[in-house]
Amino acid sequence: MELTGDRFQNTIFRKTKEDTLKFFGIPALLILASLFVNFENYPWLTAFTFYVVNNGHVHSTFIDVALDPREARKRYVWKSLLVASLLIGYVLIFQFQYFWLALFVATYIHNFMQGMGISLLFRGRHPGHKAFKFTFLALALFPFFIYNLKRSLNPVKDKFVTYVDFSPLLSADFIQYAITGAMFGYAIAASGILYFLIKDKKKSGACSTIYFAIVYGIAWIYAQNNFNAISILILSHGIPYLFLMQTRLSLTHSIPVIRKYASVIIFLVCVLSLAAGPALERAQNSSGGEEKLLLFFLFLPTVLHYVLDTTIWKRSNLKFRTAFVPAD
Repeated sequence: MELTGDRFQNTIFRKTKEDTLKFFGIPALLILASLFVNFENYPWLTAFTFYVVNNGHVHSTFIDVALDPREARKRYVWKSLLVASLLIGYVLIFQFQYFWLALFVATYIHNFMQGMGISLLFRGRHPGHKAFKFTFLALALFPFFIYNLKRSLNPVKDKFVTYVDFSPLLSADFIQYAITGAMFGYAIAASGILYFLIKDKKKSGACSTIYFAIVYGIAWIYAQNNFNAISILILSHGIPYLFLMQTRLSLTHSIPVIRKYASVIIFLVCVLSLAAGPALERAQNSSGGEEKLLLFFLFLPTVLHYVLDTTIWKRSNLKFRTAFVPAD
């Protein structure tokens, strides 16, 4: 079922314009809007970001895995389910106080891995692969470090992320110098990774890396608030993921109906994912056993999605190679 041909040369979808629209165009418009609009003031934006895009891309994973008979029988599926269930169950039973922070860190790593993976797909294989990975990691970490330093100078109660307060340890002047130094490091990392890409003459890889560098920079350095920062990460990750999954389903799923109507199925999954909104609000307003039960069923798909993604998007995965890996 391996596919080869010109469509795989320097593109992930069929054409460069299609890549640009699906990976960067649509989320870029919403990310730019976040600089001028407070997402918290618009319930429809919140619903679209957190319920349609976030929950939709999470649930689309199970269309590919659980509803494909060839995949559902494989051992990694049941191992992933067991790991995710034990992890969420343990956290909720023993009241892990850093649950939200841990979930955020896992989400950030998940987001970073996708960004790096897309850039590497555009770039192709190269001897400087390890240097590229570490430099890309710096692009993701420096802005978040800057965010923590800025919050130490201007403390606020964040809705999603517990930041590290450096003010008891460092003077305000030193923190300001550290912010400047971190911005300089961020610029060095961006310049270094562009050097790798320009040297390889990979325009698509260069553009995708610039895009993700801007995403992390806007999210943690220039976003209006923490809510917008999280929204930016979700939009930059979830929208491309949905297009990737639609392509994957249409080319590789073993059920013909799902292959044929992959776009419609992805759309329906996103619409139905809106149902998770009221459930999450109820969990936030409940307590005791009901709260734990609701949180378990709400976050089990998310954690399972993270675990499954470590397998289904690897180069060694047959479906992934069939749909996306360029012919060597």
